[in-house]
Amino acid sequence: MDLLKPMSGTAAMIGNGDFFVRAGALFSALLMLTVPLSTAISIAMTFLVFACWLLSFQFRGLPLLARNNPVAAGAILLYGLFLIGTLYGDAGFDESLSMLRKYRELPLLVILLPFMREEKHRRWIITALIAACVVTLLGSFLQEMDILPLSRQGTATFKSRITHNVFMAFFAYFCAHQAATSTYRRWLWFALCLLAVFDLFVIVQGRTGQIIVILLMALFLFQRLNAKRALVLTPLLLVGVIGGLSVPGGDQRFQEGIENSRDFLLGRQDLGTSMGQRLYFWQHSIDLIRKSPVIGYGTGSFATQFSRITGGKNLLTENPHNEYLMIAVQLGAVGLFAYLYFLAGQWRCSLELPGDRRWFAQGVLVSLAVNSLFNTTFLDHTEGHWFACLIAFSFAALPRYVHPTAKNGLQDPDPKWA
Repeated sequence: MDLLKPMSGTAAMIGNGDFFVRAGALFSALLMLTVPLSTAISIAMTFLVFACWLLSFQFRGLPLLARNNPVAAGAILLYGLFLIGTLYGDAGFDESLSMLRKYRELPLLVILLPFMREEKHRRWIITALIAACVVTLLGSFLQEMDILPLSRQGTATFKSRITHNVFMAFFAYFCAHQAATSTYRRWLWFALCLLAVFDLFVIVQGRTGQIIVILLMALFLFQRLNAKRALVLTPLLLVGVIGGLSVPGGDQRFQEGIENSRDFLLGRQDLGTSMGQRLYFWQHSIDLIRKSPVIGYGTGSFATQFSRITGGKNLLTENPHNEYLMIAVQLGAVGLFAYLYFLAGQWRCSLELPGDRRWFAQGVLVSLAVNSLFNTTFLDHTEGHWFACLIAFSFAALPRYVHPTAKNGLQDPDPKWA
């Protein structure tokens, strides 16, 4: 599997024989495995990872990490602004503290980085990712066939419809790349890709995941084809897929989303639908941002401010189901810039990565950026921890982390994946 080929020179500043580093890597892999399946177990894994981070003294490398890794720096900056945001605004101490806890995936991302640098440890992580996605996909089909009971929400998923389809969208993209590059078992990766897409559009039908996978398909074309062919095929792909979903008899939920958006723009609000509710939340969130555009209303202030601007009428919510707006209401343009800097850092660092490392990181970024348009990614436990693991895996072994050598100062990285 090309994704698991070693890249020389990326050994971390940690010792292979360090017991707590190995334990931290193991718990990181178990976190990746259990996030889609069990909230309780994934929380336990998070605490164990943190304990290993402390016991292995990885915190001593934080200044160097923040200086050399723009992704880590972006996560630290954004969480630091959330800490500063507790010092102003009218949110109570409990609300501010609760919001800090919910965004703990940002420091978790930084904590995970030292445990995902070694080749052997990265194999554990990617194996856990594949296993978690296969179990999630298989569970969805078994629930649809009434072999397993449906989830509490009445859908063929272990988690929510939205969360499940975010997982499946990225997994379909992952399998497509593996099918394109693997020298053996190519048919298996291709079959898994088709099953994940079928699950997305037929069984579960989560709109966020559908939009993500459509854009990931376009990204796949640009990554695998030359620019001229990609520029021709990508618009055809987008028009064909979206057109097929929009025509009568196509995907029902996708069509409902289009109709709800059209009605909202024409002044007809339908607060009985999920898309209608989102548009209502977004409209009032933008009104709040206009009134305090620079530094926002403080950490944990969203629910109070939203209730105030709506007069406590109609729908009340604790988040607008949009990460960009959620951050901007609390931290203003300063916080929104920090989040965009965090995303931009991922793109910039992805360009430093060789081949398969690059497409993996860029797929994670596109998934995160799109999901953040329709959901509060890091506010949600499962999605937040999922992306924290994927981002840490993507950028833990940047070429800039190569060992210093006596002769030339740095070793050149091999152009293969770890």
